[in-house]
Amino acid sequence: MRHSGISVAELKSLPTAANSKLITDILSSTSDTEAAAMVSSLSKQGIIHIDSVIANAGTGETFESTLLTPMDELRHYFEVNTLGPIKIGRAHV
Repeated sequence: MRHSGISVAELKSLPTAANSKLITDILSSTSDTEAAAMVSSLSKQGIIHIDSVIANAGTGETFESTLLTPMDELRHYFEVNTLGPIKIGRAHV
């Protein structure tokens, strides 16, 4: 599996601080439940604190003006690019 051109193995080979680890996973930005489910899974693994989250998601396939972009596409972009990170922020360990 690759994230943004860098493999998970390459990411995991980076140095980490003592008593820390890098966890990679994939979430759907349009799901209302996946972020909370991931946090629940991490809690069950004994993870009680997260220092950093890199929410590397985004979409934008239409390069027309907003006046010409269909509303359903604008809604999808808003869901992924705006609400997706908010959903991650609301999920807590």
